[in-house]
Amino acid sequence: MANNTESPPPNRLKVVHLVKGRMRCQLVERDDYEILFKVAHHLRQQPGVSCVQIKEKTGNLVINFDSEI
Repeated sequence: MANNTESPPPNRLKVVHLVKGRMRCQLVERDDYEILFKVAHHLRQQPGVSCVQIKEKTGNLVINFDSEI
């Protein structure tokens, strides 16, 4: 087993709003836009996710999903 002493990466997104079927996340650091595109790409491939919107102006990611899954 490998001995990994590296710290995990810092949280780069925080959940700022969550209701049934919809979540809005915001960048912790406003200049880290690359993570929005990476997370959006990953989420769009997940079952139950119906829409992922990137709001570059505000640094937000809005995710619509089936809350029953």
